[in-house]
Amino acid sequence: MPSRKLASLLLSLVVVSATPAYAQKSEPVPPGASEGTERDVPSRPIPRTSDYQAGSDPSLVPARTGTRFDPLDWKNAIAVYARYLFVTNLMLKPYLSASTKLSSYAVGAQYIRRHEKFDVVTTVDFSWLVLDSGNWLAKGNDPALDTKYVQFDRLSFLSADVALVGHHAFNSWLELRGGAGLGLGVVFGNVLTTTNSNQVCNKQTASHTSQCYPIAPEPIGAIKIGQPDTEGKLKATEQSSQLDTAQNPHRTKATKPPVMVVVDIFVALNFRLHRHFSAQVEVGFRDAMFAGMNLQSHF
Repeated sequence: MPSRKLASLLLSLVVVSATPAYAQKSEPVPPGASEGTERDVPSRPIPRTSDYQAGSDPSLVPARTGTRFDPLDWKNAIAVYARYLFVTNLMLKPYLSASTKLSSYAVGAQYIRRHEKFDVVTTVDFSWLVLDSGNWLAKGNDPALDTKYVQFDRLSFLSADVALVGHHAFNSWLELRGGAGLGLGVVFGNVLTTTNSNQVCNKQTASHTSQCYPIAPEPIGAIKIGQPDTEGKLKATEQSSQLDTAQNPHRTKATKPPVMVVVDIFVALNFRLHRHFSAQVEVGFRDAMFAGMNLQSHF
């Protein structure tokens, strides 16, 4: 009997010693967790911004954090514009004692080459030069002898210029622009002049066509402006061989230069509507004062 108990004890010791160590020890329990709680599965590492390569999925690229557009996020642009042109009598007063105002329109197209600090802007412009017919007198000239009745016949101006335009972005959608340029243009149409009579023109009447007007020898006589027969009488005075004088008026075509210089100065606010489009309001001087709207397509 004692030998049987001894055999059972030896068998138990052999079994215990043969059991693997991992079967005898429990997994360590994380702090704050109770036994039997499953451990959390480690999350996948989040890639760094520097791990993104050019050409990768755009959705992985972090959102832009700056407050201004990169001045070089486009290199070229095509633009079109419409402008209101004006020159008032007050603007001409330092040079002319009598004149008429300009009130007209212009359209144009531009190619813009972008640089970090400035743009190079090439412009082609067509302007309608609509001025009222009326009396003109240069400052300091004798109103009795030099006041002329001036008519503008389908006057227009085709021109091109190149300008350097600086730019400064205030934020992601607003940019201040301004610059200046030079160019050349050709004037179309005619300017017709007729000298008014010394019998009715003086310093007080020179600006008024109802009081200062041409008076030709008979049978033409007085050429009252704005009457049904005004144009017929003026045309009857056209004699290229005769001088146009206050005593004997003859309507003539004013001599125009073959080309005229373009001086272009402006400031503008550019509103970024989209990555590839913007709208611009602008004011300036381009041989006449102007205010206009400009639409640009960037690429």
